[in-house]
Amino acid sequence: MQSTKACEIMSSELLYANEGWSINRLADFLLEHNITGVPVIGADGILTGVVSTTDIFQFENMDDEGKVDALRDYYQRFTTNSFTEKMNLTDLKSWSHRAGNACTVEQIMHKGVISVDENCSAKELSQLMLDENIHRVFVQRGEQVCGLVTTSNILQLVANQ
Repeated sequence: MQSTKACEIMSSELLYANEGWSINRLADFLLEHNITGVPVIGADGILTGVVSTTDIFQFENMDDEGKVDALRDYYQRFTTNSFTEKMNLTDLKSWSHRAGNACTVEQIMHKGVISVDENCSAKELSQLMLDENIHRVFVQRGEQVCGLVTTSNILQLVANQ
């Protein structure tokens, strides 16, 4: 395992979510592809974060106040201050029950992307995943993301040895 490199165990076929997608669209996408997390790209195609089913779960289990705050943040980004000042709490609470359609991936994603070089050893990669308590790490070739290593990839490596 120590001599195995990230590029030898990574998945090179990557799916991406767009940071502007609704949370409901993200949930449908993850279910459709039977995956638990994806890298997130912005409108310019640049990698901006990572999002997982855990993030969706945490959002869905927010109390009404948390969802109202998320909706307020969302609408403040796209409207004038005079509109958001006139928004009343009753409307926001009503809309919070449909927040998954209005709030975006960008609001729940993790902006810190953890990645390793393609020549990183599987042992170092495993330790990084343990230290950071994460289930996926992006693999880079120079500045370009070329793959993804998940805990399943590590388990498969161990099972094959």
